[in-house]
Amino acid sequence: SLGNLPFLAGAASLPWLLAAGARVGQGARLGAAGLAVAAAATAVSGDVHALAVGGLLALALSLQAGGRAALPRAAAGLLVGALLSAAQLVPSWAFLPLTVRGDALPEAMRTQWALSAWRLPELVAPGFFGGRPGGPAAVFQALEPGSLFPMPFAASVVVGSSVLLAAVAAARVRRARPLLVAAPLLLWAALGHRLGAEPLLRLLPVVGELRYAEKLVGPLTLVLALLAALGLPRLADAARVRPVALAAGGAALLAGLLASPSGGAALLGAAWPAAAVGQGRVQAVVGLLHLTLGLGTLAALLALA
Repeated sequence: SLGNLPFLAGAASLPWLLAAGARVGQGARLGAAGLAVAAAATAVSGDVHALAVGGLLALALSLQAGGRAALPRAAAGLLVGALLSAAQLVPSWAFLPLTVRGDALPEAMRTQWALSAWRLPELVAPGFFGGRPGGPAAVFQALEPGSLFPMPFAASVVVGSSVLLAAVAAARVRRARPLLVAAPLLLWAALGHRLGAEPLLRLLPVVGELRYAEKLVGPLTLVLALLAALGLPRLADAARVRPVALAAGGAALLAGLLASPSGGAALLGAAWPAAAVGQGRVQAVVGLLHLTLGLGTLAALLALA
C-alpha cells in the first residue's frame, strides 16, 4: 500500500476494526460503540473493500470470542458505523455514475493485477519477482507477458520470514481459528482468476466490484501479523533453532550460487526468459540475502529463548 497513497488510510483503519470486533465478543463496555466508530473510520477512508473484508473479520472475531450471543451487538455496531459514514457514502454513490469508476469494467481488465504465483516468494524475499519499487520490472514483464501493465499493482508484498513462521506456529491456538480460516481465503481471493476466485467473488456485493485482486494482499498481511502475535509464544517455546538455522544457511548458499553469473544463468535460464535472467539473478540474490538475515536473526533469538 505504500506505493499507492490513497490506500494507506484504509490500511490504517483495518486493525482498529478487527480489534473492536474482538472486544465486542469479549463483552467490553461500549464495545459496540467502538466497533461503530471503527467501521465509520474505515468507510470514510474511502476504501469500501476494506470495510467489507474488515467487517467480515470483525464479525468472525466477535463470534469466536463471545459465541452467537455477540453477533447481534457486532452487527449493530457495523450498521451504526455505516449510518455514521452515510454523509460521505451516499453522495459518493450518487456521483459515481459521473466518474470513470462508474463505467462497467471491461472483461479483459478483470484478469489484470491479480496476485501472481511467481510473487509468492516475495512474502519472505522482497523484490524477488517485482524488483525495486519504481524500478524496471523486466522479470515481471517476462513472466507475465499477458499483462496490460508493465509492473505489479503492489510495490511490495513482503511480510518477512519471522512473521510467516510465527503465523504457522499459531495453527493450534484456539483464538487463532477465525484468522487461520481467513488467511488462505484472502490468499485465494488475491490470486483472482488464477485459482477461480474472481468469477465467484464477482457475485458478491461490494467485494465483487474489486478491480484488482492483488489489493487483498493488504488485509492478508494484517491477518498474518495477527496470527504471528498469537503464534510467537509457541514458536519461542518450541525453539527449533536447528531447522531455522539450516534454512538460513540454505538461503545463503543459494544466494551465493545465483551471485555467480554462470551459476545464476544455469539456475534461472531453464525457467526464465533470457531477457529477464540478468535482472532476475540480481533480484533473487537481494531477496535471498534478506531471507538469510531474517532467518538467521530468528535462529539467534530462538537460541536465546
